[in-house]
Amino acid sequence: MSDTDDGLSRRRDAGLAAVTTVGVCGAASVVAGGPGGIRTTLARPPALAVGLAGAFLLELGFARFPRLGRAVWRRRAVRLGGTAVVGVLLPAVAVFVPAVAAPVLATLAGGLLGYAVLFVAITSGLVPDPETWFKCV
Repeated sequence: MSDTDDGLSRRRDAGLAAVTTVGVCGAASVVAGGPGGIRTTLARPPALAVGLAGAFLLELGFARFPRLGRAVWRRRAVRLGGTAVVGVLLPAVAVFVPAVAAPVLATLAGGLLGYAVLFVAITSGLVPDPETWFKCV
């Protein structure tokens, strides 16, 4: 993948994550009864931890099997379908099934937070590119 393709795909992925974040925060606002209750809805440490761990495990999987990860993620249906599931379908379930609302939304928020932290760390150079994580020296 060229540097230009890499930069474009990172911007695209950040845009998809932003769209997803809007869906999760919007659902949290509805569940919480307004913007002020979003923090209460999402502040669930165990669920946040599961989401964070899930994001890092997913990225580790992509790093360990880069060709497979790239082949899967390049498929538009996977990118858009994943965005729709995380940004629309699961938040909608949370809104309509109050018993699972807070844990589902907090888990999604944790995953998005984990992705954002990793994205910033990689693009700023603090963490090497994931494709190098499993390369032998």
